[in-house]
Amino acid sequence: MKKAVWTMLMSDETDKALVRLIQRQYRLSLEFTHKNTGLNCKLAIQGEIKTLRREVKQIINQEADLQGNIQITSTESIENLHSLASNNKIK
Repeated sequence: MKKAVWTMLMSDETDKALVRLIQRQYRLSLEFTHKNTGLNCKLAIQGEIKTLRREVKQIINQEADLQGNIQITSTESIENLHSLASNNKIK
């Protein structure tokens, strides 16, 4: 999957859109794990992360279709993003 994603990142517009969406997911994950984030805010963050993931998946699949009908499905869970964010593995 990683190779398929990297080989399709040829368009500056696509690159910028994906980076922007992923950065937003990361920031939301950090906010989610903050000790002062309330339950209602966490629920809103989860909803926004799901929306962002759909947008990322849509962009990737559109680009993949142009390059040979490769479909990519997301297996990343919100908990995994939180774990990565809290461990500062995503920069």
